Amino acid sequence: MAQYVPCGDLTEYPEINRKITRREYEKVVDYALKIGLQNVFVQELSSASEKYIPKFDFSGIL
Repeated sequence: MAQYVPCGDLTEYPEINRKITRREYEKVVDYALKIGLQNVFVQELSSASEKYIPKFDFSGIL
């Protein structure tokens, strides 16, 4: 999940109160390929942006 962006007040949880690093992401992708996974969805780390987070205010719902 390269797109992980912490939301809300996570000051009590510093381990998830940050975006993942390039090294963390590359290690996971490399491992998935090493164990033979073939249908692996990879993303650019630039996908971790708040502009992709919906407002969650029910706008646009019929």
